[in-house]
Amino acid sequence: PTQDDEDTVTLRPLIIDLSLEKSVNKLRPNQNEIVTYTIAVTNAAGRDTAHGVTVEDYLPDGLGNIVLVGSTQGTQTYTLGVVDGADVVDGQINWNIGTIAPGTTKTLTYTAKVITKTTGRSYRNLAQVMTHVERDIDSGPGSLFEADVPTQDDEDTVTLRPLIIDL
Repeated sequence: PTQDDEDTVTLRPLIIDLSLEKSVNKLRPNQNEIVTYTIAVTNAAGRDTAHGVTVEDYLPDGLGNIVLVGSTQGTQTYTLGVVDGADVVDGQINWNIGTIAPGTTKTLTYTAKVITKTTGRSYRNLAQVMTHVERDIDSGPGSLFEADVPTQDDEDTVTLRPLIIDL
């Protein structure tokens, strides 16, 4: 602007960079063993604060006695899927994180009992960032469940291959 009745404004879109990592303490647990899952969601340093962040974790059948141990932020709910005897079929954990500041990580931990009925069975567990307000620089929320294979850094899978004990 060259005159006092003119002005300019530069708009800069808010950019975040969320990543999700899912892990379990034991990939080859015994039948009826309790395993501990951890989901960690990080917003990269040097970006903006992420708002409205939610995560969905789809639990495979073969896991039971889900206990939400805790989180560093937000609220969690566990929805039990269909129950077949003691076997959970397609349960789901919804984690409403809310905000994640740049350079910080929020974690959710839960335990599950491995219930197996047949040998050679594996249990694939899927988790992904489902929503956020700002634009993520390298991933889009909710895409894992379209392709069923992690292709972005805001989604992850863990597959258990339980050992079967025949008594």
